[in-house]
Amino acid sequence: MEAWEAQTLTLPRRQKPILFDFVSMSLAVLAITLFVYASTFVGTTVAYQSLVAAFLLISGLTMAFLLARVRPDWHLDPKEWTSILMWTGVSMGAIFLVNLVRHLRFETTPMDPRLFSVLIGISEEVFFRVFLCAWLVLMVGEMFGIFLNASIFALYHVFVYSQQPSALLIIFGAGLILGYVFVKSRRASPVMLAHCLVNLIAVV
Repeated sequence: MEAWEAQTLTLPRRQKPILFDFVSMSLAVLAITLFVYASTFVGTTVAYQSLVAAFLLISGLTMAFLLARVRPDWHLDPKEWTSILMWTGVSMGAIFLVNLVRHLRFETTPMDPRLFSVLIGISEEVFFRVFLCAWLVLMVGEMFGIFLNASIFALYHVFVYSQQPSALLIIFGAGLILGYVFVKSRRASPVMLAHCLVNLIAVV
């Protein structure tokens, strides 16, 4: 009887971990607080709709720490603060340029639109960038991982914007921008901040 040869699993090339710092931790806590507020005081319809955001947040965090080489970073020095603000500004500026093609307004639920825009912005970034983009980049490399992530991000929005193909193109472009910034900065904070602020401006 022939001996079985040991099979080796080729793991993706090693990369620096994604940092989930004080800013991103605070934003995650804010999102959870907004979900608790919505489900307690606003009503059952809103509770159900905000449950999707809470699911994205919790499952994204869990999968990110399990599969995508994310680690907490408890201390931010001035250089790191500058980097977070710079990448946040780059994200927002690029998204606003993409949005000039066709001004996209944020669709909301019965919940206060400003609160929901922050909740869903944080939650989507945790799931789609901190977990999914990081995992895809580990699996297939940076360029294809960012493209796949943006495609999945746009598909996720098809139900809301199915009658507006140009809106889906804007969302795809925003996904590319946020994915690129996320991969280059190696931090969760810039994309979480940028998505929240862009959503907030879109509902004002």
